[in-house]
Amino acid sequence: MLLSRMGSAPAEWQLAGSVLTMENALRNASRSTGAVQESWVMSSHNAARAIGIAEHKGSLETGKDADLVLLDADYSVNMTVVEAG
Repeated sequence: MLLSRMGSAPAEWQLAGSVLTMENALRNASRSTGAVQESWVMSSHNAARAIGIAEHKGSLETGKDADLVLLDADYSVNMTVVEAG
């Protein structure tokens, strides 16, 4: 996993990796930065923005697709929800 800095704040960094699963990338970023919330932004909003779908995905906001991944304390996937609500 690589952390690519687009700015000075962790929320502006991006994740990069080819065979790394997103939950493992999130876990690694959270542990290395100590910033779970900012790591979540890196793994969802910045990823959606990078591929041009941030208008509909990447954050929980009114009018956006409610795509959710429920993780446990070890960052293992417990449940996924796609386009809920």
